[in-house]
Amino acid sequence: MNVATKIKGTYPSGQTYWLVQAFVGGKRIRRYFTDEEKADIEKERIDNSSCELLDVPERIIHEAWGCHKRLQERGWTLTRATDWVLEHVTMYDDQPPLKTLIDEYLAEQKASGIANATLIDLRTRLGKFCRSFGYRKVNEITTGEIRQWNRDMAEVEELGKQSRRNHLNKTSQFFRWCILNKKCAENPVTAVKRPRLVQDEVAFFTVDQCRRILDLAADHGLYHYVVLGMFSAIRPAELRRLRREHLHLDRRMITLGANITKKSRRRVIEMHVGDP
Repeated sequence: MNVATKIKGTYPSGQTYWLVQAFVGGKRIRRYFTDEEKADIEKERIDNSSCELLDVPERIIHEAWGCHKRLQERGWTLTRATDWVLEHVTMYDDQPPLKTLIDEYLAEQKASGIANATLIDLRTRLGKFCRSFGYRKVNEITTGEIRQWNRDMAEVEELGKQSRRNHLNKTSQFFRWCILNKKCAENPVTAVKRPRLVQDEVAFFTVDQCRRILDLAADHGLYHYVVLGMFSAIRPAELRRLRREHLHLDRRMITLGANITKKSRRRVIEMHVGDP
């Protein structure tokens, strides 16, 4: 083990200094300090260090000590902090900007065979997110920035609660994909509270309103579309995918295949005698 000595002295200018010196591997080391605490740190380092560690630049030593004191207040060590940075920051240095990853994500979703309307909705909502963060790295985006984006949608763009909720959900979906594909380590949207929606009472058309809707639908060539939607509870998107072969009028039955329904589950609708 090396042993260092600390000597107090005074410069011609009158300023006090501390000299820390030692012989390491036959080589004399002399370092001057105007701060006694730093001199003590250096003496302790020499007393407890090998020849190899003594080659560490003094600037690095003091920087590490300063970081250690700051981390110690929060119960962290330099090793833990270094591991976290390597895991959450530097390993993503080579990742492309968010805009490129969104394009990659949309291409993968399209290849999976999702409905075209769903893909358009996804592209629209992620397009808004991209306009705000497109040239950033996904691992750099924080929860605080997502909260501010949500506030901007509400206060600047004046988007409704349901719309903002949908934007946040689709963005969170994208970040989950990024995590699975090792593009980032965390989803900053998870901690953002979604706008609270108050469900109104379900209202029904009156008989007179139904007659009026059917009359107008006939004028615009949408009579059968409206009849099926009104009396068979088929969603608009499902109606657009519906084809003649799905209608079995002789059996009073409509078959909605997995490629038609919202949740990709086959559904059969029976029209009992006496139904419109």
